[in-house]
Amino acid sequence: MRTKRSLTHAKKKAEEDLAVPPGFVSLTSFTLKRKFIGRKADDVMAVDKKSRAGSVDTPLRNVEIEKFKASFKQRPWICYDQFENVQETERNDASSLPHKDSVSVCLPEGTIWGCANCHDCVKVTARCQPNESSLPSLSDAPIFYPTQEEFKDTLKYIAKIRPTAENYGICRIVPPPSSLLEENKTWGGSKFATRFQNIDGLQNLYAKKKLSEFEHGPDFTLKSFKKCADDFKAQYFRKYGKGPLVAARIEGEYWRIIEKPNVEVKVLCAEFSSSTNSTKEVAKCDEYVESGWNLKNIPKLPGSLLPFGCYKTSEGLVPQLFIGMCFASQCWVYLMDIVLFDLTVKQRTEDHHLYSISYLLSGEPKVCYGIPFEYSFRFVEVVKKLHPELAKHPDFPHKLVPQLPLSVLVSQGIPVYRCVQNPMEFIVTFPGAYHTEFSCGFNFAETVRFAPFDWLPYGQKIVELYVEKCFKTSISQDKLLIGAAKEAVKAQWESFALKTKTVQNQMWISACGKNGIFTNAVKERVRDERVRRKYLCNMAQSSAWDGLEAASKLDCTICSYDLYLSAVKCSCSPNKYACLRHSKLLCSCPWTSKRFFFRYEITELDLLVEALEGNLKAIHSWAKQKAQPDSGIKISENA
Repeated sequence: MRTKRSLTHAKKKAEEDLAVPPGFVSLTSFTLKRKFIGRKADDVMAVDKKSRAGSVDTPLRNVEIEKFKASFKQRPWICYDQFENVQETERNDASSLPHKDSVSVCLPEGTIWGCANCHDCVKVTARCQPNESSLPSLSDAPIFYPTQEEFKDTLKYIAKIRPTAENYGICRIVPPPSSLLEENKTWGGSKFATRFQNIDGLQNLYAKKKLSEFEHGPDFTLKSFKKCADDFKAQYFRKYGKGPLVAARIEGEYWRIIEKPNVEVKVLCAEFSSSTNSTKEVAKCDEYVESGWNLKNIPKLPGSLLPFGCYKTSEGLVPQLFIGMCFASQCWVYLMDIVLFDLTVKQRTEDHHLYSISYLLSGEPKVCYGIPFEYSFRFVEVVKKLHPELAKHPDFPHKLVPQLPLSVLVSQGIPVYRCVQNPMEFIVTFPGAYHTEFSCGFNFAETVRFAPFDWLPYGQKIVELYVEKCFKTSISQDKLLIGAAKEAVKAQWESFALKTKTVQNQMWISACGKNGIFTNAVKERVRDERVRRKYLCNMAQSSAWDGLEAASKLDCTICSYDLYLSAVKCSCSPNKYACLRHSKLLCSCPWTSKRFFFRYEITELDLLVEALEGNLKAIHSWAKQKAQPDSGIKISENA
């Protein structure tokens, strides 16, 4: 113990004798005092009178600042010059950043809609500025010219061109001359509602207080809307006279407004479901009514899985009509929700990454752009970088993306492909591709979505992403898979047991089998469901699902996941349901108060997978168990 004390004493003595490093010499002496209630803030410290002689409460003079800087130079290991360089660099960087104030600058009005005498007139003071417009060099999207024979089978032809066309995100299909529709010359007399679109503000959607808001315009008939659209275009491009304008000239002016707006340019457009409007296209022959290229028929064609996922209340199978005028836009789309054309948005993809096909019924051309699916993640990162405020919005990037200038995308290494859609031509958008378009003048277009077999891998992945974002979907992925699986088993039963060979049966059989694209999709979903039931629920508290054919879609109250296969609810809230993943977040009640509902037992789902793989015994067992008078499955005594 004595030795230890002596070593400690020696150590303290050595520490006291250490020299103070250069630059750390105490310049002032001070003593901390306790702060008493009622004392002023300047009594917290009692500082040596000499050190307090200088004014502490007044700003430092330039001479004092220089002395303060000079004190740092007593520390030779610090290069003080670097701080001056860094500060200068930071000032330069800050001055180069765009100011948010520039977003909210009010531009002078370039269009005045309505007057004291009428509501549907327009006065255009804005003028095109061709000297200010410039476009980057873009590659063209592919154009396909099907023969009359190829044109007979819609989905088969799209599947044929898919390996080439999907690398561009979009493609253009020009029908054979004998299959063209006559341009609609008879305008419907019913009125429709319109919306205003500020073209100069499409790049800065995040600046709006409420992104879902839009300004309503007057009601029009097609005839009066066309008159107004033609009047707007004639005034805006009056320097070019009354002759027709090439699409490239309008295109250059459109992107000039997006990138360098100097006046407010406001246009009108409208979108609505074709089921709610009396306007009908005039077909050249009655064959079009049953044609696979009639957009009313495409979602329900053999080989399209979309009808299996739709409820009676869903309009996912109904084409959407778009009526636009010059500059009216549909922005970068990533296949959004059922309200297909949210006109506050410009770049987008389709809901569930579905295919979409657009037909330009009549009017002036549209200019369309596409970004392939493989660059979609890069595209999102660029948007986040340019618009960090928008990146925080919950609808980004699936329902809300601004109209980014083409030059920005190209400079960031994102390929953009372009095509011009003329009247009576089709544009196909492939799953996961971003696309945008604008009108060169008055036009009337129709768009619908569909889901062939090769869409399945995209569909399941996007559903899981929607769960993370708590997005509601317009279709039920599980209902689609199970409904289509029943139809596939029925086709296999008819082919193998009843020896009924049809084109439709062969189509289902080709998608099934051990490694069929459809079998793999169902197998993966059943595997996930098995894991969730094993670890996230109490099978002892389970029961069969009541009301199997509910007319409306049921979603998880927490993440909006579709509850077609399974759900959980608590006695404390009879009308609230959750998915198995969020069963413990439904409420704070004891676990024993939860009740689990299953539409099918896992053994039934496993049997369905075996049947899809081609197991004849499983096909027979499923057909026998599920044979109903209205199911289309007939079991003979000798089967």
